[in-house]
Amino acid sequence: YEYRKGREPIERIYSKYELQRFNKALKSMEPQLARCIMLHQLLGLRISDTLLLKQDCLIYKNGKPVVRINQSKVGRTFEKPINQEIVKLIEKSISYTRARCQAEEYIFVNEKNPDRPISYGKLKYWAEEMIRMNHLKDDNGEPLFFGTHVFRRYYGRRLTELHVDDVTIAKLLGHSDTKSVNRYRKIGDL
Repeated sequence: YEYRKGREPIERIYSKYELQRFNKALKSMEPQLARCIMLHQLLGLRISDTLLLKQDCLIYKNGKPVVRINQSKVGRTFEKPINQEIVKLIEKSISYTRARCQAEEYIFVNEKNPDRPISYGKLKYWAEEMIRMNHLKDDNGEPLFFGTHVFRRYYGRRLTELHVDDVTIAKLLGHSDTKSVNRYRKIGDL
């Protein structure tokens, strides 16, 4: 959110072109941090849920891949169907962590303390460094804003543009009901 004195907060969202520039620049980032951000985008999760993904999160139901997500904010677990590209990204991330840190619980770990997940502060710092080093600008020529919830809003907005029904959108976002889905329909044009 961007807060302006005396006005309603603005929910920021990347345009399609801003997201493309951001994702192109991800190649310059440390690979595991880039994988974390990419999974975060592709799954449309809260950042806390992405950072707390466990190495046993990948399961199969009726032969189809599913990711099990523990939602720390609401104290609930939900499962989300995923495609093979996301499976490969999760497997590569797990393999990297096991080889580099011998960690066994989380996918994205603090390398100094592999029993703990990577912190939001570290992820944000390196993402903002990547934006600065690559001179990424928004569509108005200003330095590109980084906020992890921007990706979740983009994900929800795209689902509404694809005319996905509210119940499905709520399930994919991990909401218990459809009350907040309308917010994604109101977010500005992409």
